[in-house]
Amino acid sequence: MKARRWMLAAILGLYFAVAGAFSVATPIFEAPDEPQHFFYARHLAQTGRLPLAEEGTLWAQEATQPPLYYALTASVIAAVDTSDAESVAQRNPHAAIGVPLYPDNKNVYVHTSAERFPWRGTVLAVHLARLVSVLLGGVTVWMTYLLGLEVGFGEAASLAGAAVVAFLPQFGFISGAVNNDNLVTALSAVGLVLFMRYLRQGASPRRAGALGLVAGLATLAKLSGAGLLGLFVVAGVWQAWRRRDAAWLRDVVVILSVWAVMTGWWFARNLAVYGDPTATARMVEMMGRRAGEVSLAAVWGELRGLVGSFWGLFGWFNVPAPAAMYRMFNLLALAAVAGWGLRVALRRGRERWPGAGVSWLLVWALIMFAGLVQWTARTLASQGRLMFPALPALALLMAAGWEGLWPRRVRSAGMTAIALAFLFWAARAPFFTIRPTYAPPPVREESALPASLVRVDARIGDAAVLVGYLVRPDTVRPGEWVTATLCWKPLRRTAVNYSVYVHLLGRGQKIVG
Repeated sequence: MKARRWMLAAILGLYFAVAGAFSVATPIFEAPDEPQHFFYARHLAQTGRLPLAEEGTLWAQEATQPPLYYALTASVIAAVDTSDAESVAQRNPHAAIGVPLYPDNKNVYVHTSAERFPWRGTVLAVHLARLVSVLLGGVTVWMTYLLGLEVGFGEAASLAGAAVVAFLPQFGFISGAVNNDNLVTALSAVGLVLFMRYLRQGASPRRAGALGLVAGLATLAKLSGAGLLGLFVVAGVWQAWRRRDAAWLRDVVVILSVWAVMTGWWFARNLAVYGDPTATARMVEMMGRRAGEVSLAAVWGELRGLVGSFWGLFGWFNVPAPAAMYRMFNLLALAAVAGWGLRVALRRGRERWPGAGVSWLLVWALIMFAGLVQWTARTLASQGRLMFPALPALALLMAAGWEGLWPRRVRSAGMTAIALAFLFWAARAPFFTIRPTYAPPPVREESALPASLVRVDARIGDAAVLVGYLVRPDTVRPGEWVTATLCWKPLRRTAVNYSVYVHLLGRGQKIVG
């Protein structure tokens, strides 16, 4: 028991270190929809009222989201002076959003020395809000371990599942950002633990009420949390039919009643304001509907993007990790499937075969995937983080699959090696992927400039001097890349941000790019 607690504590401690590193390394607002989530919470903190989803607002389409995460975040940032928020949130008009292979303009926002430590104003508020997300991620890791024990996976697989969640690079990245996915994921994990305990202990109005409560909270965190209600109702009806016991149907009524009391006001408000109880139509309208028919090539491309962004794709879907990470994680996922094949064929661990629990974990994952498919059929939103409410289930299923691959005498070492592989990539990303991506250009003394620099010394008004440039390589073929490095000498701080563009001239001084 003591060793188990130490191992779980170590996983949690390493998780907080990794998620904290993501939180600090990522410049503010350089995570998906982070500014909209933040300004929703800020508006709630300042006015005590929910924002409206209107064009031109800083919270944009996120105002259609349920309020629980934002109320929690607002309570943390309310005392911080964020009067500088609009000046901090300066968009980069050339940002390459959603284009991982584009070589530059990764930053969606303009970043200045105001973001350096010690943090003040809006920058401080964003980091406090991120701290809330980091803590919620810790709840998810802890609940994953408890869920594994409730299902019957045993100590090794439960710890390994918690480690997968803790050290999944994308989970660490989102846990270090202002995003309501963190609350709905934590509440979903809590709900799954209570659900498995409920199935094991039997029908009870008190336990059913707890399920209705957590389903209501998850729904008020994000609409996808309503999937818990579907899981609980389906399970209750199934148990009533299988056991021929009406007590389970009574519990279904309790679950639905508690959930309706908690969430009814929210759906009624949406109906009154947007003419739609879920407000998703308004969100789609603001985000943009998917146009035309979807080809097989497009489906394959979106599937690859979905899987890649489940493992780890940073920034605004435009800062990829090294290709080796994706290959490793894809192979580990296939190995988990193979391990389950061996478990089924050989019935390893027959004494604690968690058949029913596994089935319900799969049902939950399918509910989340069905919701994702339905959502992405309406708008372009194939992002792996949208599957995170199912992450504890998926992580435990993978861990149990890997467990089936190893002979008992080396199982612990094998599972530890896999967990360390996840930790390696998660710990690496903040320092070797994210920080270099957003690092400002180096400042050099003029005497330290390379001799190969082509001097220009062109004065751009009273703002700056273009000292010179480097172009590599010297010779290219059609379709190949050319890298241009410009050396600037600023003369003063400008009131506005300037854009720089480069023309590539070919033979006869014709513009070719």
